[in-house]
Amino acid sequence: MKILVSVLAFDNGKSGVAEYTISVCRELSREHQLELLIHASDAAIFPVRNTNVSYRYVREYLKKPFLSMAWHLYILPLILHAKNYDLILLPAG
Repeated sequence: MKILVSVLAFDNGKSGVAEYTISVCRELSREHQLELLIHASDAAIFPVRNTNVSYRYVREYLKKPFLSMAWHLYILPLILHAKNYDLILLPAG
């Protein structure tokens, strides 16, 4: 399966959502292809790395809540339309 996972709520790994996301990505990446939506600053510390994981970087200014919400509502659907994912995971608090 090809799975898109939003890691935008990673919050530098300092939240329960971050722990959940790490655990889910670790397990899913054992058998599936993952594409992570992630901020470059978080990619440097995101601990799940293997050949089944790729990154799609999102601009740092989207860490601001209002901009992130607008991006998820208006831009993300365009990305999803252009790609063919079997599953999409958007963990958030």
